Amino acid sequence: ESPVVYLDNYYTRVLVNRTDVDGPPLTWKDLDLAKALLTERFSAVVIAEDFAHSSLQLACSLGLDLEKAQPLLHTRIRPYSENEALMSGVPVDESELGEADVQGLRTKFVRNNKFDYTLYAHARMLAQRRLALCTQRRKDVSELRRDMPRQMVFQTTSTTSSIELTIDDLFGCNGGTLELDDKGQFMLYCPRNALQHSTSWWAGKGEDVAPKRKMGQPIPGKECWRSGFSWAVCCASSHGPKGNVDCWDGDFTHQRCCVY
Repeated sequence: ESPVVYLDNYYTRVLVNRTDVDGPPLTWKDLDLAKALLTERFSAVVIAEDFAHSSLQLACSLGLDLEKAQPLLHTRIRPYSENEALMSGVPVDESELGEADVQGLRTKFVRNNKFDYTLYAHARMLAQRRLALCTQRRKDVSELRRDMPRQMVFQTTSTTSSIELTIDDLFGCNGGTLELDDKGQFMLYCPRNALQHSTSWWAGKGEDVAPKRKMGQPIPGKECWRSGFSWAVCCASSHGPKGNVDCWDGDFTHQRCCVY
């Protein structure tokens, strides 16, 4: 297998058995299949960055003995020490690469691996849901989960440098946030301007669509919608009574493009 597979949605490819990067490119159907496999065929989904919490699922799915396991939850180690020699002489710090170069590489990597980032978000949601169900069945899991932030201080050992990606980096937002609701689902709040919206690789659910029209009636402001602009981007009610101000100039206005 080509080492390129590790830079091209590796986890999605492994789940759907598409590790041949010289074959057809991955599609959103492949991602849907990967998410379905993760949901239906895995007894537990443990998140490495939240190991202590998410591994508590194992008490319900695999009968993990919490009394024996609890001491092991104190330390989280990234097992890359044997491969550390491979990074010898390779620049990894921003000071060595240059901030502009790091930003460019980061953006390219995120775009190239959009399926894996989406799969990761799905995995975190699954972990939260399954842990929530487990706490309903097991009082000891519920108590440990509730007390863990106070009782446990994690000692993290890492042999590799990491670059923290922000929500804005991942989704092209301006001050975006990712919040967990009461059902264990992540909700993305992502303010964007018209250009960011039109060039985005994703679309939000529940976005307003153009008003219903009678047969033969054109969409409002049909001459406005080109170059990536659309009624949902510029006229949706979520933008307020004047629409998305980033859409308008001397020729194109809210009155002209949005009002019947």
